[in-house]
Amino acid sequence: MTRELETLRRALAQKKPYSQHLQDQEIKRLKKELHDANQSLRENVAVIKQERDGPNKGLELVDTAVQYTNKIQIEKRRLEQENSELKQKLSKLQSSIREGDTERERFFEGASWAAKQCVLACDSGNGKFDALRRQYNDRIHECESDHFMRMRAAEWLLDSSARLMREVKDESQTVLEKSIRQQATAQQLLTHL
Repeated sequence: MTRELETLRRALAQKKPYSQHLQDQEIKRLKKELHDANQSLRENVAVIKQERDGPNKGLELVDTAVQYTNKIQIEKRRLEQENSELKQKLSKLQSSIREGDTERERFFEGASWAAKQCVLACDSGNGKFDALRRQYNDRIHECESDHFMRMRAAEWLLDSSARLMREVKDESQTVLEKSIRQQATAQQLLTHL
């Protein structure tokens, strides 16, 4: 799941957004229309100069060309504003992707914390086991030659060792559960992006 998310983020970061591509095409089209309108305006002005008998017709053509030019300029401003809004959204998305790197760092911090807790639990278990061994040796020395008491001491050692292993396992299980809860919380945060 993490590898797939990283692949999608990488593809998103390297890919030119489709909406930006459409806007670029629209801007090119509008520039061409503006150029054509300006060209037709020049041609109409030239025609008006040549035709002295119909000056009103020439003025109508100029007026129409100016109206088209104004409409094109208004559309161009709207597209430029939309383009800047899309760029802002893109920069927000890119910053959230960069924050994904901090998520990875937090994950590794959490993993190292969990490993440290497990090591501490094992060290604690080893210390308790050493104490059990000393107690066992003391009980064996107290029993001297009483076989029944020696057997009882051996059973006590086995029971205590099993209890100690369960305690260490429970501590490790608690660390694992905390890690899983934190991972689930982090994934929920990522889905809300």
